[in-house]
Amino acid sequence: MIAYLLVSALALSLCFYFFSLYRNRQRIRVLSKAITSLLFVAIAVAACWVADADRHYFIYLLIALALCTFGDVFLEISKTDELGINYFIYALISFFSANVAFLILFCSIAGVFPLDFFVSAAVLALLALGARLLRIDFLNMHSYVTAYALTAIFMFVKSLSLLYGAGAHLMRNQLVALGGGLFFLSNLLYAFYLFLPRARNRTMEGVGAAVYYTGQTLIALSILFAG
Repeated sequence: MIAYLLVSALALSLCFYFFSLYRNRQRIRVLSKAITSLLFVAIAVAACWVADADRHYFIYLLIALALCTFGDVFLEISKTDELGINYFIYALISFFSANVAFLILFCSIAGVFPLDFFVSAAVLALLALGARLLRIDFLNMHSYVTAYALTAIFMFVKSLSLLYGAGAHLMRNQLVALGGGLFFLSNLLYAFYLFLPRARNRTMEGVGAAVYYTGQTLIALSILFAG
């Protein structure tokens, strides 16, 4: 099936990204990151074509994944460009918008429950406590990071709420819940990499990328089961 062949292509492209990461090949890093991200968009398109998926589900997921692709490219450029802070903000805006698209889709499927807000508040409190204990310095970007964190947390919680709000037995919801969890975990890993100097190493960056792309691939594959 073409969607699974594209998953193999994504894994290969990710290996090139790891190579460029550890060899510090900046141009190859940006290019391989862009190609790898475009591949999870291609997986979503192929999955829709093969499975004749629900168009509403596909369109919102495609918008979210496309915005994540822009975010990935901006984020990678921010590591090498002199105006890195500007590109980092562009990346945050892209991922923020992607989370909003994910949220609109998930809320349209499962609705909104009071438990969603309680769990989101608990996760936010735990993250705030962790940031304080680790003495994380957000480099004068606290407002940007907070705004993004709110959408990221709620997107994560809503991906899980599909299990109890729209059927835990459905493969689509299982893939989205697992993919959303990995996406959120990758956010935490990159936050450690960026704002915690002792965690700023290539291993942390590589693990974060592997977790991120696994999550996005699972979310894209969920379209196969969204008929």
